[in-house]
Formats: sequence, structure tokens, C-alpha cells
Amino acid sequence: MHQRGLATLWASTVLLILTGLWGWLCLQAVNAEKLRSHQQMHAAQALANSEALLETTLAHLEQAYGKDSLEADARIWLSSAAIHCPAGKAPPQWQCTLWPLTQLPLPEWTHQTASQVRMVRDVRNAPHRIQVMVDAKLNELHPGAGSRATVQQSVYVPLSAPHAVNASTNSPDALLPSLVLNEQVLSADAPQCKSLAWQTVFGELTPSQVKALSALQLRNGLTADSPASRTVYWIDSPQLWTQSIGTPASPVILVFSSEACAILCPSLASSTQVVGTVFFQNQCQTSKMLNWQSGIIAGQLGVESSLAPNLKLALLSGQLGLTGTTNAHAAFNFDWPAGVQASRVQRVAGTWKNAGY
Repeated sequence: MHQRGLATLWASTVLLILTGLWGWLCLQAVNAEKLRSHQQMHAAQALANSEALLETTLAHLEQAYGKDSLEADARIWLSSAAIHCPAGKAPPQWQCTLWPLTQLPLPEWTHQTASQVRMVRDVRNAPHRIQVMVDAKLNELHPGAGSRATVQQSVYVPLSAPHAVNASTNSPDALLPSLVLNEQVLSADAPQCKSLAWQTVFGELTPSQVKALSALQLRNGLTADSPASRTVYWIDSPQLWTQSIGTPASPVILVFSSEACAILCPSLASSTQVVGTVFFQNQCQTSKMLNWQSGIIAGQLGVESSLAPNLKLALLSGQLGLTGTTNAHAAFNFDWPAGVQASRVQRVAGTWKNAGY
């Protein structure tokens, strides 16, 4: 009888322990589920904050570039530095900057000093395309303090324009015209020089945009000898040009501005070779194109005036070192997909990403 009671006591005790253990496990499962629910809610809040901050940044970019795109671009990227660049995107090819959060209205509960808006672009191959990366963290006023999320979106900005491709040279194997001249004759009725040759060579890309692209590459550290070489050169000096630049795989733009051609356009030294596009802004003044024919140009030569018939014939026949290529426009023919308006900020389709943490 005593043994039977002891067995009953043991069985009751084990059952009580198992019941208590089961209850404790259920409580732990409930707490864990509650914790996961809170974490998901906090993560969703952090994601909402990062998306809101991204939209705010894009709105500010659109407003800034909508007024004076070149001035806005120089101002926005003034504080760019290598320290702001992510891994694998180092200068001089890449330019990176942080947008000061003091200049942006932050979503509620966003930690100002622990959040950031980073902008990155390839100044050589796609200066008109900016990748905006937002990292938002919740501050101590939110129950989920420390939760964070990142989102990113790429946009096109009006720093350049699509190049108008001539239908006759649309084939990738077709030679571009090696010589482009402006045959306009100035007169009392038409005293202003029209940029006919410029438009033929550069399409909608303006002189101001080319000058800005040149300054951007120079400011970011691109040179003819850097790993990713400089491709845009805007020259205001009338001095003799003595540097060989460009390669068949990486052609360049070399523009001698109206300032460089104010008295007499610069000459290419006989020992130089330029692969790409060379253009003289000589303002329809043929007399300013004296003694420039030295050097070799492989690509395209544009002159904002006519030239003497014998000189044109010699250039077109290759006697003066001018030969046409298929990719003379590659240095400024940036990617502009059909339907994208180059005059305003627009999102790059398919580039939104939730990086998460």
C-alpha cells in the first residue's frame, strides 16, 4: 500500500513538472513571437523612414537641377571626397558625396547623426546618372531605437544630353564624317555665327555642358595617365597643344574654345596624336585657323567655319593626318534610354533596391 502511494506521488510530481515545463515553453514561444512581431514592426518603421528620406532627397534633386543644372551639380558635389565612396567605387573614376541631413526635413524618429544619404556616380562613363543610397536609423524616442534600413535608387540628371545619331551612320561599322565644317558666310544681314558644326558633331550637348564635364573630370582627379583616363578636355588657352590623348578603345573630346581662338586658334604639335573628336570654336573666322594642321587626328575634326578648298581636300584625303573612326563620339555619347527626358531628373527604371540589414 505504501509503495503504491509512493508511485502515485512520483507520477503526480513528474506530471506536474512536465506540465510546468510545457507551460514555460509555451510562454517562451509567445514571448519570442511577440519579440519577432515587435522587431518586424520596428524594421518596417525603419524601412518606411528610409523610403521617405529617399523620396525627400529625390524631390530636392529635382528641384535643384530644375533651376540651373550645371550650377546645381557643382554645388551639390562640392564636398565630394574619397572617404565617402563605398568599396569598389574609388576615385578618380567615381565621385561620392554625403548630402548634409541638416538640409533635409527628416521623417519622425530618424536619428540624424546615425543616418546618411550617399550619392555616387561614374564621372567618366556616366556622369549624368547618380545612385542615391539612403541609410536610416531610428532614434531613442522610438521603441525600436537602433533599427535601421537602407534603400537606393538611381536617377538621370540633366548634365548632358542624348547624342542625335545620323541615320546614315547608325550602323556600328559605319565611319563618322571625319571633317565637319560650318559653311556659313557672315554678312551684314547675318553677322552672328551659328553653331552649325557644333550641332552636327555634338547634337543637343551644349558647350556649357562639355565645359562642365571637363571641369568635373579634372576636379575629380582624372588625367591622361590615370587608371581610368580622362576623356573630356575643354581648353581656354591659346598655347600650342603638345599632349597625345585618347586611344581607339577610349576616345576623347578636345575642344578649343572661343576664348582659346580669340586671336588665333591653338596648333596641335607635330608630335601629338588625338584619338576622338577635336573641335575648334573659331566663331566662323577662317583667318583664325592658321598653322593648326600639325599632329594626327584619328576620329573627327569639327571647325566652326569653312576652310580653303585645297585644305579641305587634303584633310579629307588623309594627307594631313586626319582619319575617320567608328567611335569618335564614344567619349560623350552617354547612355540615354528611349523615353527618358534629358532636361529633367528622372528615375532609372529597375534600380530601386531595399538593401536591408
